[in-house]
Amino acid sequence: MTNRFSRISALRSNFLRLNQTGEISFNIHFWLVIVSTALIAVLYYSWQYWFPWFWRYFAFEYLNRILGVPFIIFPFFYACFKFGWRGSLLAWFIIILTLTPLFFQYYLLHREQIVLNIGFLTIPLAVVLAAAFELYWREEQKQRMQEREKERQDYLAKTLSIQENERQRIAQELHDDSIQELYYIASTAQNIASDINNPGETRRQAVSMNEGIIQVMQGIRNIIADLRPSILDDIGLIPALRWLIQHVFQNYTIDAGLVVNGTIRKFSPDKEMIIFRIVQEALSNVRKHANAAKVTLTLTFATDGLDIEISDDGKGFNKEEMLQDLSPEGKLGIYGMSQRAQLINGTLELKSATNKGTTVLINNIK
Repeated sequence: MTNRFSRISALRSNFLRLNQTGEISFNIHFWLVIVSTALIAVLYYSWQYWFPWFWRYFAFEYLNRILGVPFIIFPFFYACFKFGWRGSLLAWFIIILTLTPLFFQYYLLHREQIVLNIGFLTIPLAVVLAAAFELYWREEQKQRMQEREKERQDYLAKTLSIQENERQRIAQELHDDSIQELYYIASTAQNIASDINNPGETRRQAVSMNEGIIQVMQGIRNIIADLRPSILDDIGLIPALRWLIQHVFQNYTIDAGLVVNGTIRKFSPDKEMIIFRIVQEALSNVRKHANAAKVTLTLTFATDGLDIEISDDGKGFNKEEMLQDLSPEGKLGIYGMSQRAQLINGTLELKSATNKGTTVLINNIK
């Protein structure tokens, strides 16, 4: 309610602004409205003396109770186009005041005709006001949608930030607690295996235990790297993306490469993490679904932002069929990439065709 009252107050302030600041005295369009209204008024009030040719048109208006149509044709609509609904309302009042003596002169004995004539002249004003109200309502709805979208974006950003913080916490705990404990157990097993006083079977079991623990530790390290790659925090986005390419395709025979164009610029840590997650999801999709032999990640830096392209030579897909057949997990992956791109003012675009590979574009990252 407070917001609505503030908007009404703003409308009233805007309506009075020209007169308050004195700008109206120097506005040529305002004076065109005034002068044209005055000229038309002279025509109506002096036609019997100076403009006898006007009598046929005047008689037509009088018989049809539509005196004042020329006022609507130029001053009213001109004010509407130049000043909006406020100008049209002001022009309408000026026109009615100008015509009032004429109404009483010709319709004095039939005052209902005055009401009909004014009603006719009110029709264009009603149309203008209705259109203005509709435009205002649409603008208000648009503003509300923008506010809701901003709230949704803020909520999404906070949610992703919480997720990243939780990932970082879990990765830190795994590194500080689980890895250290496993390392201690592996060292103990190694000591048992190295002690020649232990029976041979015990030593062999200790060696097997040591190898198994080392494999588990490596698996946990991979999980830690997926949860929160420390390389991104330590040395930046480009080295982190090079590492990511190697990490994602380390057990696959896929020719993967990184191309960087332009002068490298640094983004905020939050934006770099979002960029990293988008590329991570796109490369994971290539590994899982594309059956590609080659994939290229291209970063193009410009003065006004960054464009990212992930292209592969895989089997591709038909976009319409893909969106229908894709699993909920896959749809959420694409949706998540799109939402993350919006958080960094970017746009996500998918290009693909059957047997012609797939290209993921993230443009205008700022």
